[in-house]
This record gives sequence, C-alpha cells and structure tokens, in this order.
Amino acid sequence: MGCLFHIIMKLAIFSDIHYPNSITRQTALAKRVKYRASFYESLEPEIRKLDPKEIVAFIINGDLAWDFSYLAPLPIIPQDWNLYNSHIYQLMAIRGWLHPDIPFVLVQGNHEFWMNTSIFATDGLATLNIPAYRQLLKDHYRLNSNQIETIVEKLENSLGIDISPMDVIPMGKNMHFLQDSGIKVHDIYFYGMGAMREDLSLKDEGTDYDESILKFHTATLQALKIEKPKAIYLFSHVPPLNPRGFINSLKNPHFSVNKVFWGHVHGVSPRYVRYMEKQGPFLCTLPEINKFSMLFFDMNNAH
Repeated sequence: MGCLFHIIMKLAIFSDIHYPNSITRQTALAKRVKYRASFYESLEPEIRKLDPKEIVAFIINGDLAWDFSYLAPLPIIPQDWNLYNSHIYQLMAIRGWLHPDIPFVLVQGNHEFWMNTSIFATDGLATLNIPAYRQLLKDHYRLNSNQIETIVEKLENSLGIDISPMDVIPMGKNMHFLQDSGIKVHDIYFYGMGAMREDLSLKDEGTDYDESILKFHTATLQALKIEKPKAIYLFSHVPPLNPRGFINSLKNPHFSVNKVFWGHVHGVSPRYVRYMEKQGPFLCTLPEINKFSMLFFDMNNAH
C-alpha cells in the first residue's frame, strides 16, 4: 500500500516594515495606519520560529528601513547619526534571527536606495562596501565629511569592529537582493522588479510602468525559458495603476507569471485589495492588510 507524502512549501513574506520604530512612530504610519511598537517587537520571535522544513524563503517585498530623504522635516534625524545605519543593523539582525538554511530575499522598494550601490549580494553573500557607503551618504543625504565620519564611527562601535577606509564587511550568507533580477528556489523563479524613484512615476495609488520598462522585464523573463521553472512569482513593491493591463503586458508564450506580490500603498482599503485580486493574480503584502503578521503563501496550491 503506497503512501502519499505532502511536502509543505511556503513563503513567509513581509513588506514595508520601515525600521526603526523610533522614526515610524512620528509618521503617518503610526497615526493613520496603526503601526505600533508591538509590531516591531513581534518580528524577532516570529522570524525565529520559521522552520526550514516548511519555509522555502523569507521575503521582504521592499521597504525594510526608512530612506530619511523622505522625512527631512523630522527633528530626530540629525540628532542621532546612528539612525543612518538602521538598514545595516536590521539586515544583519534578521539574517541572525532566521534559520541559516532559509534564504533571506529582499526586493528593492523605493526606500532601498543603498541596494547595489553600497551593499551588495553576490552568490548569496551580502557585503557592505565602506568606500561606496561613504560616497552614498555624501551623494544621497548631502552630508559633509565630519558627519559621514561620525556615522561610520557609530557603525564601528555598534558592530564592535575596527573599520578601515577600504573595508568590505561581510553581512551574512544566503542573502539575495532582487533589483530587476531573480533567483530560482525549488524550481520556482522569484523575480523582483526594481522600485527606485528614477525608474517609476510614483503616485499616491501606485504607478504606471513605462512601456520600455515592461519590455525590459518581459525580455528578462523570456530568457528563463531555458530554466523552465514550474512557476514565476513576480515581486513588484509598487503596484501598477492598471493591474489588468500590467498582466496583459507580461503575457508571453515562453512563460506565465503565476502570482504578483505588491505593497507600498499604505492605507488602501480591503475593497481595493479585492479589486486587485479580481484584475489578476495579485496578492498584497502590506502589514496592515495582513493584521501586522507575516503573509504565509502556500506554493503547493499556486501553480
């Protein structure tokens, strides 16, 4: 008598975490969307509980931490220089909380200005390039050399290491950054669409993806026909304004997109989420839509 084994395969997904809470609590996310300290306090125990026998990957669909250029009026930012390192600390913390066998996948959101400019993930190893980080702080935040030196000193003290001017600091293994790129896990292809402001026309309710951008992604996905994945999951931090047109634009005889995960648009109603789901295989990853808990997506029933 034969036995049928059902292998549990799930994705654990968050988006729009917006570390640190000390900044979030001053913003509309706390006032209108109900981000609370309890949400941030629950993240570590929830991530530590993830079982590699069930969880195929832990994915953050954009906006792990704040880009402070969005928040220039807040008085706390210039008073605590260590806040500029928040994204570094949280990347390393999450990798430490997560079981080493579970891939940590971060999709570029509109706050990940540092992705592939100062922090890189190559063959699963994430590294911080100190010279590139200094330059990024200068270019992105318009900081002077003394301010940048203070930020790097704060980083050095917090990590408990000596940082030389040309250092490349390892941040963790089994880490993957998706910016107009993808990875194949368990015969499923995860593709992350980049979401930086120069690439998109960001609007309050989403974005229209330029035709040339869609052609680029379509050509990239079409090249996957050699790999023949069982399914393609597309992570688009910013949702399209025309979801049905977006899906139609991605139709191709060589591949099909089985699911599109989106976040970014805080304060949307459940009615809008249902509207998106009627337009195509869309699934919302916003914390407030998922009761400030992880979204667990069952891959066994999705392709």
